[in-house]
Amino acid sequence: MKLDPDAVGVTDVMRRDVVTLRPDAPIGEAIELFEDRGISGAPVVDEDGEVRGVVSASDLLAVNAPGEETDAAAGGVVSDWMTPNVLSVGEDASLGEVCDLMNRETIHRVFVTRGRRLIGVVSTTDVVRHVARCSSAWSGDPEIVRGPGES
Repeated sequence: MKLDPDAVGVTDVMRRDVVTLRPDAPIGEAIELFEDRGISGAPVVDEDGEVRGVVSASDLLAVNAPGEETDAAAGGVVSDWMTPNVLSVGEDASLGEVCDLMNRETIHRVFVTRGRRLIGVVSTTDVVRHVARCSSAWSGDPEIVRGPGES
């Protein structure tokens, strides 16, 4: 397994089974989905599978913020709360390009598209998992280093 991020294709690291939301889904559905799946964000796609936005746990914090008129109980929809400007890469991108984008834009997930159609997602957790697999392939199991006072 390769560790050089420029030699690794994004399709080698991305997850293809992506949990998505529709723009017209009730915001309460997004909250339940995040809780049930233990996720912190999901792409918002239309009926053709084209990415229209992203909704994250940070976006959902505002749902019940003081002074907000729309909340889960009042029938708000995902498109009211999503971020419409989505950063994505094409399927021919390298993992290095994805890491650069994540660092530059301080984001935790990048969508992989074919045209505008979603085909996968790479999160910071996926990148760490890839690095861990490469490291253990080179040197056996990673050594756990504990700080002072930790057992």
